Amino acid sequence: MKILVSLTLVFICTCSFASSKAPPFNASKAYKNNASIISVPVRVHLLKSEDEKNITAQITQQELEEVFNVVNLIWKQAGIKYHVESASYLPASNEKQYIQAMSKNSKLSRREKTRAMNQVCNISNQTTDVLNLCVIGKTVNGLGGVYFGGRKPKVIWPTLAKSGKNLLNPATLAHELGHYLGLKHNAEDDIYLMKGRGNNMRRKGRYEYILLSEREITVSRKNAIKLFN
Repeated sequence: MKILVSLTLVFICTCSFASSKAPPFNASKAYKNNASIISVPVRVHLLKSEDEKNITAQITQQELEEVFNVVNLIWKQAGIKYHVESASYLPASNEKQYIQAMSKNSKLSRREKTRAMNQVCNISNQTTDVLNLCVIGKTVNGLGGVYFGGRKPKVIWPTLAKSGKNLLNPATLAHELGHYLGLKHNAEDDIYLMKGRGNNMRRKGRYEYILLSEREITVSRKNAIKLFN
């Protein structure tokens, strides 16, 4: 789904899925063997709040490394590798608005809730030579992840499910990173990473089955080179 908010392109992944069986991808067929691996630097901003625990990112360094190991397993078929350039805590902004947006009785509109998600992660002196990832506790409405485009692009990814349980779903992060590299939702089978409202939330333990189309591989590699190399 795409929503235009204040000239900012937003891709939201609710990601509820049906399971699907398919053979694992064959990386040798996905991109040319002689194609170089494209390295994408990721600057991780771990949101922190003194007043609201559901905003604070709840993830250890080891867990972060394990998440990116799986993200790279999925993206191996495209010859793209994400690496953490740095990871540091970032004080949450506009906390009251975000808390209101998360409330079950919130009277905020969908547009206002989306704006609250964007504003809670305010990166000062943001540069575009790295991929900016904001890790948060919970997202509004339990969303699996959100990509905000525009002049200050970023991905917001949660560590907690709507229920409060530990989430840490690498597939939803891999999906949002795809949006960062210019990919849109597709109409392919659920096994494909960029399937809108697909099965990434239920792909735990079966990440090697997730696919990218040949066109998506071409587009993502082209944009990764343009943005980060």
